[in-house]
Amino acid sequence: MPTAPYIQGTSPKRPHFNKTHNHGEEGGLIELQNKLGYQFKDKEILKRALKDKEKEKEEDDGVLIMLGKNIMQTCVYYECLKKNTMIPKAKLQKRLENFWKRKEYGVEARRLNLSAYVGSGNENKFQLKNLEAKCYAAVIGAIALDTTIDNAVSVFHTLRKRND
Repeated sequence: MPTAPYIQGTSPKRPHFNKTHNHGEEGGLIELQNKLGYQFKDKEILKRALKDKEKEKEEDDGVLIMLGKNIMQTCVYYECLKKNTMIPKAKLQKRLENFWKRKEYGVEARRLNLSAYVGSGNENKFQLKNLEAKCYAAVIGAIALDTTIDNAVSVFHTLRKRND
């Protein structure tokens, strides 16, 4: 569904998850899974990952975010070490810091249109990007819980390669 343009620095009004796509919630889940290149066996795990991250008081959501972030961090470490096993610890840590600071994963979050699944539509640009990042990490964590960590790593690498 096309969205109306908005003034820079403001947030567009976005419909909540179940109204985001023409085919309702189920159509939105199918569309997202197609973009991910991964079909969830347990759709409830995906729905939990997409829940509004502003309300992440529940343990489950925080755990999905934490799991996803740890998987992404391990991937970044691995990529660096694969290129240079003699990389100093400080450089490796700096590379990880750059990954988080530059929000490299934000490109994937925007490509997946995760902003359509998070927030109320009243967030500013910075808040929305933060919610998208949390949602992306939660989705990666949800994939690991749905199958294996290896599958989550594979999806993460595939999404990153699309942006290279």
